[in-house]
Amino acid sequence: MEPIGARRLPNLNLLNMRVEKSVRLQGHKLAVQANIYNALNINDALGVTPLAGPNFLTPTAITPPRIVEVGVTYTF
Repeated sequence: MEPIGARRLPNLNLLNMRVEKSVRLQGHKLAVQANIYNALNINDALGVTPLAGPNFLTPTAITPPRIVEVGVTYTF
């Protein structure tokens, strides 16, 4: 038997980015933005099966894939 905490998962390092460009139009504002989640597209395990058996250390959850979100905002 191992002591509790003997096996640890690696640190989770995510890079999320946001880009926005806004323009003034006769007192109104138009903005276009893009969000990129998990920009480096890592796929680390977030959870593993700690119990002995055929599924020992099998990943139970992984980091979600890269997601890009684009939006437009109009303020008047």
